[in-house]
Amino acid sequence: MEITKQYPRGCELNEPTAIATSICDPLDGVEDGLISDPEGCRATFNPFDHVGTLFKCSDNGSTETIEITKATAAVANAAYKGPVFSNGKPLWYGFEIGADLSYIAPTNCTSTGCVATGYGIIELWYNSFDVTNTPLDFTNLTHKDFDNMYRMAKRTYAPFLATDERDLSGFREAGGKMITFHGLIDPIIPPESSLAYYKTVSSFFDDTQDFYRYYRAPGLSHCLGGPGGQPEQLFAQPREWVENGKAPDETPVFITAPDNKTKQQILCNFPKRAVLDPSCSGANSTECWSCSDEEQTPYKRNGQHILY
Repeated sequence: MEITKQYPRGCELNEPTAIATSICDPLDGVEDGLISDPEGCRATFNPFDHVGTLFKCSDNGSTETIEITKATAAVANAAYKGPVFSNGKPLWYGFEIGADLSYIAPTNCTSTGCVATGYGIIELWYNSFDVTNTPLDFTNLTHKDFDNMYRMAKRTYAPFLATDERDLSGFREAGGKMITFHGLIDPIIPPESSLAYYKTVSSFFDDTQDFYRYYRAPGLSHCLGGPGGQPEQLFAQPREWVENGKAPDETPVFITAPDNKTKQQILCNFPKRAVLDPSCSGANSTECWSCSDEEQTPYKRNGQHILY
C-alpha cells in the first residue's frame, strides 16, 4: 500500500473476500461457506472484475453504500499475488483468496482519509532481529530498499534459521513421522509456502508418504479461527502412526456452516481431496465423506450444487 499510496478501509477489503467466497465456495460442488479449491478459485476470481460493485460498508459506527474501487482491487490482487522485487519478479508466495485482507493490509481511517497502521510480522521480525539495532521505518521504504532488506535478511539468517531442507533422510531413517496442516485462509503465513516445501521433499524421496503427510484445511486461519475446523485429531494420529503403523489418510473436523450450524467434514492427505457422497442421507457425518485422488470436478444433485 505504501508504494501505491492506496489505503482502502477494512470494510472495503472485506467485500472482495465475501464475493470471492460466494463464487468459489461451489467449485467443489458443496456449498458450505468454505473455499476448498484454491487453485480453481484463483482461476475463477479476479478482484478487478468487481470494481464498481455496490455494497454496504459499516465502519466507524455508520453504514453507507459505496463501491469497490480500483484501489481496493489492487490491494487485494497484490495480497493474492504476493510480494515482488522492484523488477517485478516474484519474491514470495501470496495469500490464498479468502484470507482476511483487513488483517493483511490494516488501515486507520478518519474523515480526512486512511493511513496504513501496521506492517505485521515483517516489521516485528526485522526490528527484533536486525543486528544494527536500528529500527526501520517501513513508511519510508522504497521498493529497492525492500529488495535490499530481504536479501540482507536471507543472507544473514537463512544459514541457521531456514526450514526448507528437503533431505530428511536422517529423520526418516530414525523412524520419524511428520504431519503438516495449514489453514487455507491463514493471513500470516501463505499456505502455498508449506505446500511448496512438501512438494520439494516429495521430489527428493520416492516414499514421502511413508513418513510425511500434508493437509490443507479450508476455512481455517492461522492455526485456529475461521469457519473451517481445526484438525485436532492430527495431534494424536502421529502417535498412532509411529506406535502402530497406522498412517492417517484423513482426519475429522467440525466446520461452521453459513447457517451457523456445526457440521462434520474430513480433511484428506494431500493430494487427495474430500468428496461428499451426494446420495448420503446423513450429510452431517464424516461417514458421508471420503478421500479421492480424482481430478476436482464439481458434482451436483438434481442439477444443483449440494447445499451443505
